[in-house]
Amino acid sequence: MTLAYRLCAGLHRRVAGMRRRLFERADYCVMRGNMARDRRDWREAVRHYRRALSRRPDLDAIWIQYGHVLKENGQLADAEAAYRRAVAMAPHNADAHLQFGHLKRSLGAPDAMRHFAEALRRDASLTEARRILDANGGDPGCCDLSPLSLEERIARQYWWHSIDLGNGRVTPGRKSPRRMASEFANTFGKLGLTGRSVLDIGAWNGGFSVEAARRGAARVVALDHFTWNAPQYRGREAFDLVNEITGHGIEAVDIDLDTPQLSLSHLGQFDVVLFLGVFYHLRDPIAGLREAAALAREVLVVETLIERRLNPRPSMVFYPGTERAGDPTNWWGPNIACMLELLRLEGFPRIEVARGYGRSRRVFHAFRR
Repeated sequence: MTLAYRLCAGLHRRVAGMRRRLFERADYCVMRGNMARDRRDWREAVRHYRRALSRRPDLDAIWIQYGHVLKENGQLADAEAAYRRAVAMAPHNADAHLQFGHLKRSLGAPDAMRHFAEALRRDASLTEARRILDANGGDPGCCDLSPLSLEERIARQYWWHSIDLGNGRVTPGRKSPRRMASEFANTFGKLGLTGRSVLDIGAWNGGFSVEAARRGAARVVALDHFTWNAPQYRGREAFDLVNEITGHGIEAVDIDLDTPQLSLSHLGQFDVVLFLGVFYHLRDPIAGLREAAALAREVLVVETLIERRLNPRPSMVFYPGTERAGDPTNWWGPNIACMLELLRLEGFPRIEVARGYGRSRRVFHAFRR
């Protein structure tokens, strides 16, 4: 066997392995499912979504899409099971309740109106659900729209952070209490916050804002936009609820960090600025980092996804679609060298790097001196 043959055979095996790993990725299966759905090939869409969910059963939005294509393919019992799974996984998701209601209504199920009412309770802007309820008389017996209890208000939200609200109440976050504790240690372990001012950029539900206040920060400002306004998350509603229950008086600022010619100078400076899980979600991450850095009087803490960890040359990987974990909001994957050089450019001579939660995450503590 010649050397050239062995090299070609090895290359063929490597390419085949890469193709096999690609085909097995959930995001690739979702992409194929979306393409089949768009051309109304329901059977093919069912196949790809099923494959995606076998690899990532936590994708509640894909359970809804799976229900859609099953319904269009005439598999109504399977569609009902898919919608039921979506509602169980994401009770905050108004669209899951709305679509489940449509299916129940088409089947003539007597509890269909309850699902439309639940969708409306979770998203008051759903005029479609309101129209259907009104057309059916809005029977209070089946469509109770009375004010929710505190427990119900907590249960109706999408929670990314597990937050101890006191009195035994902990929000059911996608990030477990154990993970939150680990991330708090990674973020705040090197910092003394007593009497300090803190800006939490990318606050979402407010888990890190609350922790900063509990660690003695004199002033905490939370900033977000995407998760606060996205209908599938409605993060501002969850943040306000946390602020109401905990009573820390955290200030809220709604600013889109991908605004052209972004400027945050009107916010003034803060002793500590948190820029956690934000950098790689921005289309223009360098502009966002520049503005965050300008507000940091003493310390900027950056937590981000990292790619090509061992590459000594500063670089970033660009993800134009859903290539990274099936998430269209994942735009960039910088390497460690890239983040270090960007932070040095922003005037931080001393930077400490620590592992984040998982091999692909890093936390950078950048100090002015």
